[in-house]
Amino acid sequence: MITVKVTRMDENNKNEFNMKVLEESTISELLNNLNFNKKTGDYFFIVNGIFKQPNHILKEGDRIEIFPAMCGG
Repeated sequence: MITVKVTRMDENNKNEFNMKVLEESTISELLNNLNFNKKTGDYFFIVNGIFKQPNHILKEGDRIEIFPAMCGG
């Protein structure tokens, strides 16, 4: 198991917490563990300050920020 720090941003809320996940877990697997009921395409992900895809493998101590995808025009 590894520990990662998760920050979940919603429209008006910011949730921060530490979470234990299996080694070699991906962002997608992290979302499954959090019981996200939306597709990964509904969010974008920043890991240690760098944009990452849902198949990114997490490492001990990673900081993951989860933001809702927004569109405008």
